[in-house]
Amino acid sequence: MSIRNIRKKAALAAGFPPDCVSGVSSLTLAGGCELVLYGCRSVGEYTSERITVIMCDTRVTVSGECLRLRTFFGDRMCITGRMIYGVALGGKRPPEGC
Repeated sequence: MSIRNIRKKAALAAGFPPDCVSGVSSLTLAGGCELVLYGCRSVGEYTSERITVIMCDTRVTVSGECLRLRTFFGDRMCITGRMIYGVALGGKRPPEGC
């Protein structure tokens, strides 16, 4: 059994999405007030109206009101607030070596 299959099975057993252990960036938007990102590397911009997250394969920009970076641990990040202006994927390619 490959290490990838072991990781997927462990993630499913723990209740995590398989993508969060496979090295692929993913996100989950709950309503319009909470966004959970997996595969985060750093924060590019942080204000109460815009947060830009640099991920290994893309950038995610969240726009809204009263935005707050609630947690950032390992490669998991949780952003809360009113995301009324949207969540945009893309932008400049992250630096090499990510």
